[in-house]
Amino acid sequence: MAGMLTLAVIISNTMKPLHKTKPRAIANTPTVSEQRRSTIAACYSWIEYSIANGFYMEAVTIIESLIADRMESRLSFLLSGDVGFQMLQNLLDKLYSIESDRKLKELLKNPDPNSVEIDLQKWIKERNEIVHQAAKIEHANFIPFHIKLQRAKTSAETGKALARKIDTRVKYLRRNGI
Repeated sequence: MAGMLTLAVIISNTMKPLHKTKPRAIANTPTVSEQRRSTIAACYSWIEYSIANGFYMEAVTIIESLIADRMESRLSFLLSGDVGFQMLQNLLDKLYSIESDRKLKELLKNPDPNSVEIDLQKWIKERNEIVHQAAKIEHANFIPFHIKLQRAKTSAETGKALARKIDTRVKYLRRNGI
């Protein structure tokens, strides 16, 4: 246990970003709890609307924000302090290194390389390709835009399901003081 605490302190010190970050609102009052609940519900509604209307990249970016919020919450809980707003890949790496819950870790990075289940590590790679390469043409590997949109739709759908799984697990762990 002392080794885990030492590791948590080391990671907490490395969580300080190189640039200023915004502090997270902690849901320790009814007002902030309701604000967070209503914001998350509105995000899921907008994701549904976006997917239904073909705005897949918009859905993907909101999903990323939802997942990052849940991971910031979990990391802040484990480190007993606000980690602020962080980039998703940094959150994944830091949370995975200290998380003890096997189910959450499998959602972050599935240890089975042959698994067909999407994990966050795979989804981040998909998301980065979708968002950052939408207008780009790779040498000798032309991908028509309608195919890119289909990939974005798939990523939005799988990302939504993944976000709900991560959210459910983080809430479970928090409710049980784990």
